[in-house]
Amino acid sequence: MFRYYTGCRRKWVYFILKSTYYGSVGLGLFPFTFNSKLKRLQRSKWLIAYGLALNFSLIGLTLFLNGARENILWMDIYIRNPSVKYIEIIGGVFSVLTACVIHLKTFWNNQKLLTILNKLLVLEFMHFGNQSHGECPKFEYFVIQKFIFIALDIILFSPLLSVMHFHLIAICIYRYVWIINAELLDLKQRMNSSRVRLLLQLYGQLIDINDLLTDTYDYQMTLYLGTVLTANIIISFIFIIFWTRLLNPKTIIISVMFSLALVIKFSDFWLAITICDQAEKTARETSTILKLYNEINDLDVETEQILTEFSLFCSHRRLQFFHCKLFAVNHQMGFQMLITCVLYLIFLVQFDYMNL
Repeated sequence: MFRYYTGCRRKWVYFILKSTYYGSVGLGLFPFTFNSKLKRLQRSKWLIAYGLALNFSLIGLTLFLNGARENILWMDIYIRNPSVKYIEIIGGVFSVLTACVIHLKTFWNNQKLLTILNKLLVLEFMHFGNQSHGECPKFEYFVIQKFIFIALDIILFSPLLSVMHFHLIAICIYRYVWIINAELLDLKQRMNSSRVRLLLQLYGQLIDINDLLTDTYDYQMTLYLGTVLTANIIISFIFIIFWTRLLNPKTIIISVMFSLALVIKFSDFWLAITICDQAEKTARETSTILKLYNEINDLDVETEQILTEFSLFCSHRRLQFFHCKLFAVNHQMGFQMLITCVLYLIFLVQFDYMNL
């Protein structure tokens, strides 16, 4: 299923992708098996049942562990700041409901996800696996970074792991668009109209895959971003409480743990934003590269027609991760969410200022 790479960092990427596949199957997040003869993924009803049973059992275990956390330290926090308990309850209920909806929606749309993955496999084996334009500069970086945060989420017992496949697929789409751009630059020196037409077809397939991916993960990604935003606000608020009123050797350790959790959550959130933004930016560069062909004076009529068609397609079918017809995931949206997070944190501090 995974093409072997040479070089130290590429070997790590190969290992990570393979580990992610088997780890996802083991965690019940990937109800597909790989048919090596057909080079296709196939859906398994047994894995679907296993995934639903395992993940909802883990959600129940998480609720039990959180319910058993009532110790003297937290009781002291609840006495000093009664609003903390209610904020935690609201955040906990929202997180649990989000996790349940994400898992149910993901398994409900597993046929769409299967279609996306098989289309990517066809593109990899037939067109992009043996490309000779060098490796995409940020592809390996994104894969390694995402793997680190996946491992940290497993350690933190996060119930939102199922959205990781969205980010990994977005990384693959970014890589394929980058390869198309690199080949378009090469073709400017040695024009080949049939190859440009093929690149147009591949680009169109990637746009279709991206649209299907966004449709498949519409509600999951919206809820995921909302949960991360809520968690960052609550963690920051509790962190402020520890450092203002309950500072002692024991709470210092807990404060450090909260600060690490906050850094991990925010870094993972920003990596997800950056992946989508980079894919969108790379797709916009395709139009810029096509404009360079205007400098060539001796183009034949067929080539000019193909380039015009390619340019019009890029103008009308843009690659965007636009969820629920409400917002596009990019750096602009990420900064807006960050500002919203800070504002809500300020509102909480002002509301509960006398108890801090």
